[in-house]
Amino acid sequence: MSKFETFMNIALDSQAPVKKIRLYPNFRPDVSNETKRLMKERDATRKKLSQTKGNERTILHDKLRHLRNRCVSRLRAERKEFYKERIDEARKPGEFWRVADEIISPKGGKKMVLSVSGTKVEDERKMAEMFNDFFIKKVADLREGIDRSKAEDPLKRLKEKMKQSAPPTFSFKTVAETRVLKIIRNLSNKNSFGTDGISSKVLKAAADVLAAPITFIINTSLTSGVYPTRWKTAKVIPILKKGDRSAMSNYRPIALLPVASKILEEVVRSQVSDHFEKNGLLPECQHGFRPSRSTTSALLSLEKKLIEAHENKTSSAMLLFDLSAAFDTLDHRIFLEKLRVYGVDDLGQRWFKSYLENRQQFVELGQARSSIKSVPWGSPQGAVCSPLIFTIFVADMPLWITYMELFGFADDTTGVVSHSDIDEACRLAETDAESIMSFMSSNYLVANKDKTKFLSFVPSRNEDYCPREITIGGNNIIETSCEKVLGLYVSNDLSWANHIQHTKASHRYATKHVC
Repeated sequence: MSKFETFMNIALDSQAPVKKIRLYPNFRPDVSNETKRLMKERDATRKKLSQTKGNERTILHDKLRHLRNRCVSRLRAERKEFYKERIDEARKPGEFWRVADEIISPKGGKKMVLSVSGTKVEDERKMAEMFNDFFIKKVADLREGIDRSKAEDPLKRLKEKMKQSAPPTFSFKTVAETRVLKIIRNLSNKNSFGTDGISSKVLKAAADVLAAPITFIINTSLTSGVYPTRWKTAKVIPILKKGDRSAMSNYRPIALLPVASKILEEVVRSQVSDHFEKNGLLPECQHGFRPSRSTTSALLSLEKKLIEAHENKTSSAMLLFDLSAAFDTLDHRIFLEKLRVYGVDDLGQRWFKSYLENRQQFVELGQARSSIKSVPWGSPQGAVCSPLIFTIFVADMPLWITYMELFGFADDTTGVVSHSDIDEACRLAETDAESIMSFMSSNYLVANKDKTKFLSFVPSRNEDYCPREITIGGNNIIETSCEKVLGLYVSNDLSWANHIQHTKASHRYATKHVC
């Protein structure tokens, strides 16, 4: 591994040395050179106008107004065209929504300033160190705060089920150079890179030359059960989720790993996914990161369930569960035990153990880096294998419930119970909700109690209807009339009014900012 990275960096330093350029905070990639020329002419005219008197001032004022109008018109048109091209070129839904988010919530060039105990912190090195400590301590505190009083053997139900129909043994297979070459060429064109300093653009440009050594590294890893140590250190970038930019709790840690490691991970992901899909080891209710499934299939299944209940004149109670730092709290020992039950052989278990354990991370902010710290739990966000690992980890959740039908997408889980009587539906939902809480505590997962929501659906909601309340884990949850589920606003009257209203508001906001 060290020889590969050394060779790559020597070649890059020789053929494509790093050049430092000045980036202006107000740089606009959507502005053409012709528009920039007009803007300069406009600014020069404005300056000249301020220094002129008499009749010439009137002429210059008319010229300035004309130039200003032309600039505004061109800026609007070019901004629209810029984003239109990016949306047209988006190959995946995620790429489209990134562009949409950029329009709706522009990040700007604001300098990060943290507020800690009322004190402002602006030094990048200090902030990077604080973020690194915060991210690791947050997970440690979450795990320590888990109520283990209701915990059970996390493998008991799964073992009982798998005894009835044991799957075939799974073993890793070595890959051909052509397969690796295809994965490299399918990498996204990004300039970001991990600790090795090598971006996907560089790998793709030299794919024909690098396919052979990368194939050797991958096959050596698969046959030895050892994951390269140099690929275990993550460069973490704090990404603002929403809310106050000065609060560390509003940031999500995104791990940037060496791009070459993603090629190995994709080989593993595809082989393991194929084993689980062919043998029906994943539940039908789980739609996250699976072939031919998406948030759309999850929402369609949920909608079908609610509409069928409504047409049959039955009531439904729906609970929305949300996990805190789901990927980060994942317990390695339990996951490896589940792999064994699912038929993964000793070498495969050894590879995943090597992949998960002894990971490290540092936080990078601007030009500053924190110290390196060990990460004892979880699977890194941003890694190719992490979504599949988590999907496998929670695949046995349906075995813990009796009445509820689940609809899941990764760590977002929605449960629905239908019954002729709404109070009975709520009681059954409450019973299964406690079982789900037990599943989570047994597997060291943390339910975000503040984000657990409850909706009820009744065939006819008259004026005398009294909102229901459900108790989960000692917390009282009062039903609401509308909640956001995987990007869709679901109302208790099963109408589209709320979703249309929010969509129109977002569209108006985006149009305003683009124009």
